[in-house]
Amino acid sequence: MERQDDNILVQRIIKGETDTYRTIVEKYQKTIFYLGLKFFHNHADAEDFAQEVFLKAFENLKSFGGKVPFKGWLYKLAFNLAVNQYHLDKKRFLLSGELKGPGTEENLLIDQSESIENRIIRNETRDEINKICKELPGVYNVVVKMHFFDGFKLKEIKEILDVPLNTVKSYISRAKNLIKKKLLALK
Repeated sequence: MERQDDNILVQRIIKGETDTYRTIVEKYQKTIFYLGLKFFHNHADAEDFAQEVFLKAFENLKSFGGKVPFKGWLYKLAFNLAVNQYHLDKKRFLLSGELKGPGTEENLLIDQSESIENRIIRNETRDEINKICKELPGVYNVVVKMHFFDGFKLKEIKEILDVPLNTVKSYISRAKNLIKKKLLALK
């Protein structure tokens, strides 16, 4: 029912009832704000992020085809925007020479005891998994990124996507099976 309601709202907005967009913003603003808070760790940046997401979503409403739930479409747009902004901020910090910044915990010392061959294999495997993840159908791609790459807990994903916990577990399980099949097909 929610999917139909959202689709009807989107169609009304596309036809010119732009004031209806306020309903969508009110319905999803907490979810998008929470996502921004997870990435940017302060209220002001999370609020700015949410405004940017809703502006981008409004600009791209015509690309929403209704084949996926609107909430998933909006969340994927928001998630991609957050990742892009996060990486942009990380590059700014690194270029400015500051020691602390977004994602600098990734800059841990490389284990020198690991052989060059093992590092190459690990990097190639990671790159292949990233490529496969990008090819996953919408919601699977989102939950895999959230859980495995960005460290969201299952309960946090449940809250953000507003789905039952077992549904989140099911999405992750299906995504892992799809990844496994694609990796086995590469051999």
